[in-house]
Amino acid sequence: MALAEIEFEGLHKAIAKLGPELFRDPLRRAFDRSSQAVGAAMLPGIPAYTGHLRGSLQIELDQRGLLVDWARIGPRAKHTHFVEVGVRRHNPGFGRDARLAEWVAAKIAPPIVRSKRPRKGGRSDAEAALFQATFLIARSMARKGIKPRPFIRNAMRASKGTVVAAFAQMAREVEGAWLAS
Repeated sequence: MALAEIEFEGLHKAIAKLGPELFRDPLRRAFDRSSQAVGAAMLPGIPAYTGHLRGSLQIELDQRGLLVDWARIGPRAKHTHFVEVGVRRHNPGFGRDARLAEWVAAKIAPPIVRSKRPRKGGRSDAEAALFQATFLIARSMARKGIKPRPFIRNAMRASKGTVVAAFAQMAREVEGAWLAS
């Protein structure tokens, strides 16, 4: 699954020297600030066809120990990876039993053109419209694939300065607490 991850490498060495009490609150604030910044930068870039991808955006902080070690930010929808990196050319199949036809019926609901004469194969007008729309989408996927929309990568680039500033602020807070003690 495509997610943005923030991890502070080399932190355990500093914690071992100075003690975890100095790091607990500043580290949590730094992870909170940086993950919120990445999430805020990600939200406008998420394609919102149905809103499912945008609605599944979650921010997860490490809750296992005394200190926060990492944060994961990103949509939890199954198709996140395909939207982020795209899909190469392939033939998804478009028959009546294919999943693509179900998706087209649910998401696009093609307009029904009323026919004055009976259709071949005993299809109704609605079935014919669905078949035609599914065929066109399948043909496009077979010829071109699906173009990537790298909203996670773009969000990480856009919020890099904020993330660095949050951890620099954390370092200043730890330094100040260490000098005060």
